[in-house]
Amino acid sequence: MRALGALCLTLAASCTRAPAPAPPVDVEVPPEPAVAAPSPRVAEPAPATRLVSHLVDGNVYIEEVPLEPDAGAAPVAPPSTAAPEGCETARASLGAALVGTVDHRVVSAARDVERACPERTRERHDLAQRIERRGMAQVTTARRPLLEAAIRLEPTARRLLLLARAADEDNDGASAIEAARRALALAPGDPLALGELAELERRHAVEQCFDTIAAEHFTARFEGEARKELASDALRVLEEAWRGVGAAVDLHPSSSITVVFYTGAAYQDATGARDWSGGQFDGKIRVRAGSLKQSQEALRDLLFHEYLHAALATTVRGKIPAWLHEGLAQRLEPGLDRARDLAPLKGRARAELPSLDELSHGFSRHTDRELVRLYYACALDIVDELARWRGERSFAQLFAAMNRGARFEAALEDNYGLDERLLQERWQSRY
Repeated sequence: MRALGALCLTLAASCTRAPAPAPPVDVEVPPEPAVAAPSPRVAEPAPATRLVSHLVDGNVYIEEVPLEPDAGAAPVAPPSTAAPEGCETARASLGAALVGTVDHRVVSAARDVERACPERTRERHDLAQRIERRGMAQVTTARRPLLEAAIRLEPTARRLLLLARAADEDNDGASAIEAARRALALAPGDPLALGELAELERRHAVEQCFDTIAAEHFTARFEGEARKELASDALRVLEEAWRGVGAAVDLHPSSSITVVFYTGAAYQDATGARDWSGGQFDGKIRVRAGSLKQSQEALRDLLFHEYLHAALATTVRGKIPAWLHEGLAQRLEPGLDRARDLAPLKGRARAELPSLDELSHGFSRHTDRELVRLYYACALDIVDELARWRGERSFAQLFAAMNRGARFEAALEDNYGLDERLLQERWQSRY
């Protein structure tokens, strides 16, 4: 077939619309190789041809094609680029499932698209993005199968890292490591994938033989039968925290939260935390078991503190500054001792106080114990100031505004009438 070019004709109203072919592509045709002139006695007649027109975007494109033996036969339509009927049906079903509220229907419909649309890259990309967004909006066990469905449609390093974290939250370390390795295979040398894999492998090496017990809202992991009583006590305290903290700030995580207890050097081996740290939350509550030998009161305070971090991280949309995280976590500890916890502020001049911006980032990056104690004291003092200004329920109202879509800065100003600059001035004016 030799194209004659894009010859555009003005269409009469009676033109019949032919099926649209793929958009024409200008191709430079190389010159035909020279051939010896045929003998006049054996010259072949020029092949009979006909003109075939295709309507594309209001223009007619003409092609010259060889005439078939049956000249009266209707021209054959060019191959269609439309998705097969089964693919269209599967895509429509998945679109409807994504609008609904039943997650397992999304996963099932995604499998149908996977089978019916193997070559539809663009559509699979768009649908995978929608499934990923739905999965990341979940705080339930639905997150992992939704991410797996998105990956089957279009595997990316980002999705595999998200899946690795979801598997880790499910205490499935082997699957988490496998997903992180697949992410690294798709993005060799990527620092995020390298860091995630190293962290998962480090923790898995420590925790792979841990035992597990569960309560209504929490799962405890610990090493050896000797720690089972400690884990059971901790679960009772955490269930109390779920009710008490939930009542104070109106936050009730719906998914189970894992708390992991480490003995000896295992805490730092697994977390890489500073030596002053006795606990942390990174998707799981992680506790240095040695720090719990002091008293039941210390156990309660530590678990209430870390649970507040877990509740904020899993139920509030948007980023919350470290000073609010740490200040509110201290304020809600059952055994809060303000004289002790605010002592680092005693005798301080205003110029010696850190700014809210300095207090907005995680405190764990600091190695100086005295500086960390000062930062914790400042965080508690600022949160106390907000409570005096608008009352205890103001925190629940702040988080509710964020869950309605407000950024932290806007929610702070709406609830307290202060932006961060004015809040800093109000707080520091007492020094």
